[in-house]
Amino acid sequence: MSKNNTKHNKKRRLNPLVIVALVICALAVIYSATGAWLTNSIPNPIRFTTLEDFDYQMNVYFVGEDNITPAKMVAENYNCNSGALDPIEVDFSNPSATDYVGKLRVAIKQVGSGVAYTRVRISHEWVNSISGRLQGDSYLPYTVGGSFVDKRDSDSYVYFNGAMPANGDYTVVFNNFDAASFDVSTVSALSGETKLLINVSVDAVQFNRYQQIWGMDTIPWRS
Repeated sequence: MSKNNTKHNKKRRLNPLVIVALVICALAVIYSATGAWLTNSIPNPIRFTTLEDFDYQMNVYFVGEDNITPAKMVAENYNCNSGALDPIEVDFSNPSATDYVGKLRVAIKQVGSGVAYTRVRISHEWVNSISGRLQGDSYLPYTVGGSFVDKRDSDSYVYFNGAMPANGDYTVVFNNFDAASFDVSTVSALSGETKLLINVSVDAVQFNRYQQIWGMDTIPWRS
């Protein structure tokens, strides 16, 4: 054999390490393709919704004599993502007052693009000019709209029943007030000036993350 042929054959020989690497790559490709076919898997099947996709607006108002039409608007189309609504001072002694506590109503709507579970909290505090903050009832006797489930006895929230759709109409959260259960005789007898302040907040969580974010084992409206 000539020297030229020997050199040519040496050039055509493959490095054993290269051969092994090629075999491993081929097997990996075959395994991946077979696994995907057997399990019918789809790459990245779940894309988690970001919190920025949950955008809520809120109307807080006092109703007039018909218990429907707003007589006084506190916050209209308020962007719940911009921060907490300032505390609302209400009249608690005169049912005829425009801002009487029993006339306060709250309605919300979702204007974002995500699918979320929604809960609303209406909290309050009594503040006396002499005694300071006072211990009051766990919650005020507002009645809850038909689209919400009342869990205030357990965690102070009311929950929208299911996932709230985006770009819908306003849904009333608190639609009435049980005046017969509202006893203010104790605070009315105090010396000094007493105020009743109310706070309203909206909280939302991705529908498949309520266990991690809200720390719940079951969906509130199914428990």
